[in-house]
Amino acid sequence: MVDLLFDSAADLYIKNYLHPLIASSANLSPSILLRVMYRHKWILTLPPVVRQYALIDEVSNSFRDPTIDDLEGCRVVVTTLATCFSLIKLNLETGQFVLSSLPECL
Repeated sequence: MVDLLFDSAADLYIKNYLHPLIASSANLSPSILLRVMYRHKWILTLPPVVRQYALIDEVSNSFRDPTIDDLEGCRVVVTTLATCFSLIKLNLETGQFVLSSLPECL
């Protein structure tokens, strides 16, 4: 799990580092990456390249919190301090993620 302080930092980390890595590799599927978003954030404010890694409820056209099933197969989860609580509510097993907290100055 990659935890960043601000949405903009999380989005830039995906856009500039993780997405190019996934896109250039024949062995990596986009499903290995999950971007956890605040449920009430307006979808169009998220860059399209990042949006593909977020969970969107098609009925309400809004972001949704992850479920345990959504995490199946994920190798990298990008979150912020505010949105990481949606993972805490899942009561995951200890050790399911290695937490990396990155500074804003990427």
